[in-house]
Amino acid sequence: MAKKRISSPEHADTFSLNALGRLVTGLLERSQQAKAWIERLEAESIQLRKANARDYLAKFEAILGAAIEVNVPELVVARTAIGGFQSMICSKTAGKLDGWLEAAKKSLVGSFASAVETDIDAVRSAVISPISHRKISS
Repeated sequence: MAKKRISSPEHADTFSLNALGRLVTGLLERSQQAKAWIERLEAESIQLRKANARDYLAKFEAILGAAIEVNVPELVVARTAIGGFQSMICSKTAGKLDGWLEAAKKSLVGSFASAVETDIDAVRSAVISPISHRKISS
């Protein structure tokens, strides 16, 4: 490639200004591209941090729940009793009510079981009622 010759000194200033203008324009474009790239990376980083926080919280809750269950086994019995009551209502099987009452009265939900027992006929009717016991969506 042949060198470009400048015919007079006044053209040297023009050539330098043109070259400088192209250089500045190119740097400005690259700066804008870099800024957009950094903004995308920051947005991705925020999303990853949120996902990691959710994962960590879920793991922490599972570990905490397991630790509580190991150290307070009465909570497991109570949770099982509550689940049994809910299952009985959803499946409309009042035949399990007497067995549930005996087990539940010995757990942390004993006061609830005693209240159910005081009005056993109404509870038994409610369990086998054809009216839906499903949760109403919100």
